[in-house]
Amino acid sequence: MGMSGSFDEFARLVTDIENRGFIKSTRKGPTGIGKLFEDLLGKEEDNAAAPDFGDIEIKVHDGRAGSMITLFTKAPTSPRQANTYLRENYGAADPESGLKSLHATVTATRRTNSKVYDYDFQIFVDEARQRVVQLVFDKSGNMIDDSVYWSFDVLATQMELKLKNLALVHAEKEVRQDGTYYRYTGVDYIEDINIDMLIPALIDGAVKVDNRIGSYKSGRNFGKTHDHGTGFRITQSDLLYYGNVTDKLIQL
Repeated sequence: MGMSGSFDEFARLVTDIENRGFIKSTRKGPTGIGKLFEDLLGKEEDNAAAPDFGDIEIKVHDGRAGSMITLFTKAPTSPRQANTYLRENYGAADPESGLKSLHATVTATRRTNSKVYDYDFQIFVDEARQRVVQLVFDKSGNMIDDSVYWSFDVLATQMELKLKNLALVHAEKEVRQDGTYYRYTGVDYIEDINIDMLIPALIDGAVKVDNRIGSYKSGRNFGKTHDHGTGFRITQSDLLYYGNVTDKLIQL
């Protein structure tokens, strides 16, 4: 469950966190930057689809303009079990296990050209049919499959659920002898993120679609699809360009 809280409450907590300066991370690795901020807000860790604080989704990053931010994850609308379909038909087999996986970042502006896979992929935004299609090409450049897509309606619903308002939290990292420390230095507040923002960003190639489809290598699910979530990702600088950034937090 997302934590309840008003914008004013969130702004007050952010101000308090900023004033504390560098704070030691409670977790090692790249997830520490977000986990520490959640702890400081008093948020319990969860994997729920709901926003993080009231209707505010929180994304914490290390301040690099080119760093990638996952807006949301969403499996394709069609066909049924689309990611299993993609993995089994167009994935590459692991040399040891023989199990297939598909890890490819796909955009609308450039077809993939990987030597790992026998096929290439590209996003096509079909505005007439209101769907975002993942096209599959053979190595001769012939389009052979356009059956995998996300409907605009499904993407709009996901964004309404998860991304109506987004707080992009900036942080600095400092590695010391006793651990990693983060200082949270500011927030860009982006309101009313919706499908009308997503579609132009997809068409321009600013939003990238990450296929992260593996296979279980052991256990009772051996050989079955291990879906890490198809991510819709954007750099923080492009997010600020396409998003409706407000000055709500500048006065803190």
